[in-house]
Amino acid sequence: MITERQAFLWLGHMADLSPKTRAILINTYGSALEIFNLKETELSFLLDEKIIKGSTYEEILLTANDDWVLRYEERVLKSCNAYITPADPVYPKRLKEIYDMPVTLFYKGNVNLLNEMYLLGVVGSRNPSFYGKEMTKLLSGGIAKNGIVVVSGLAYGIDSDAHRAAIENKGKTIGVLGCGINICYPQRNFGLYQEMSESQLIITEFPPDTKPLGFNFPLRNRIISGLSRGILVIEAREKSGTLITADAALDQGRDIFAVPGRATDELSRGTNKLLRSGAILVTNVDEILEDIMGEDYKIKTKKTTNYGIKTDDNNDKNLKKSDISDEKNAVDQYEKQKKINKETNVEKQEKIDKEINIEKQKKINKETNIENQEKINKETNIEKQKKNNNESKLAVNKSNHSKDYPTSSRPELSDLEKRVISFIDMDPVFMDEILIRSGLSVADGIIVLMKLEKKGYISQPLQGYYVKKLSLNI
Repeated sequence: MITERQAFLWLGHMADLSPKTRAILINTYGSALEIFNLKETELSFLLDEKIIKGSTYEEILLTANDDWVLRYEERVLKSCNAYITPADPVYPKRLKEIYDMPVTLFYKGNVNLLNEMYLLGVVGSRNPSFYGKEMTKLLSGGIAKNGIVVVSGLAYGIDSDAHRAAIENKGKTIGVLGCGINICYPQRNFGLYQEMSESQLIITEFPPDTKPLGFNFPLRNRIISGLSRGILVIEAREKSGTLITADAALDQGRDIFAVPGRATDELSRGTNKLLRSGAILVTNVDEILEDIMGEDYKIKTKKTTNYGIKTDDNNDKNLKKSDISDEKNAVDQYEKQKKINKETNVEKQEKIDKEINIEKQKKINKETNIENQEKINKETNIEKQKKNNNESKLAVNKSNHSKDYPTSSRPELSDLEKRVISFIDMDPVFMDEILIRSGLSVADGIIVLMKLEKKGYISQPLQGYYVKKLSLNI
């Protein structure tokens, strides 16, 4: 006699039985074993009522016997070593909450990750922009570093970047496949697939050897969202598979987080649409941590900060409840301390800003003086050269040069300026992206951009966005 666990394995092997139909059968009969033991007359009723297909009817009659199930289980274990079902204690509670839960999960790696307290799905475009890739690294790495498990689909682009960011920050990550556990898709991610199989976790509801067919991936997406407390969408076109995951998350009552993008970017139209529909806008790691971890995050940050301002032991003592006689005094004391901290912080910030401005001005003056001196030296050398050369010959050369080889009056660029302008093209590029790619600080970057704009190589169609001028040939 097979067990409930083995009956779930049997129920999950039938490709023509959709997750929703499995859910109907389980809710109707109460267990996988009851479905396994259905009589032919009951199966005929299900067929007549169009609850199951004719192919499923034939499959059940053929495979609903102990010998077949035991042989099938043996083949499965040779391919993936392990599987879990809703009959196992380790099966994730969050997946049991969704209506069409997977009845079998095949896995490689650390299955205990499924029951970590905080899991967040990270999804997005398979062909992300530079901005999308950087935001994925920033956000996925940041949440993983703070104890949130990153869940994604091991696909190209945002998915694989999210997994790698979690691993690089010594965090945890789960990959959900749209094919059999013994198949790596896409093949380009084989190294990541191997690493996650050994040190992280890879799961799928599809039996071994199942090919990565297109209709498998929407089913895969409901598992990503079902496991997670919410879904973070980083970049998505207006009509994309990423939004299918967001829809599944909404159906399951999960939160949707979205990274905003420029209104003109095709890859941001999906995320911007989600934001218009009520998704939670996310621009940094702390916003996600506060939403996902709630009180745990507040307790964690309260030890080191007070509204973003670092506190010391003396401040903590001033706010101890035991030192305050009643509730009114406690509130007054708290507000007073908050005001002191705020004023102190404002003074510090003004001092820092003043010092930064002084340093910036010194640097600008120094560079301006150097440029002026270079200009004077250059003009002096030119005048000397003119005096030494034959004037008539110089006039002829000038005439020929002007006629055959027109020269540009634009100033020469330094190596640093050439490097910065290489990151600017005819599409507006936001200043932050230029700074990230060039590796410059904000102060140095602003100075270089100001020089390039002054020299006529670039312009700002919008505040903070730069484009290369058409007339220039660099």
